[in-house]
Amino acid sequence: MLTKTKITRQKLFDGDAQECLKEIFEIENQKIKLIDFYNRPLRDLKKEIDDESFETIIIESKFKVRNSFIEKYVSEEGLEILYLKK
Repeated sequence: MLTKTKITRQKLFDGDAQECLKEIFEIENQKIKLIDFYNRPLRDLKKEIDDESFETIIIESKFKVRNSFIEKYVSEEGLEILYLKK
């Protein structure tokens, strides 16, 4: 079953990577740290949602899959996509 999900996009940080790890970000009244995303590649989301919903996310977000040694989803800018589920 396809579930409509609102995807919020916003720039969280622009600066030194070491400083970013110390930051706590607030998104829609939820506080998160980058460590919350650690080791959460988008490919793992396939195990948690149905195939149709996953494919919709990939298509609508214009992500691309790179099949090297390990499947990796990347943005239009070539950055690896990670996800957060709370």
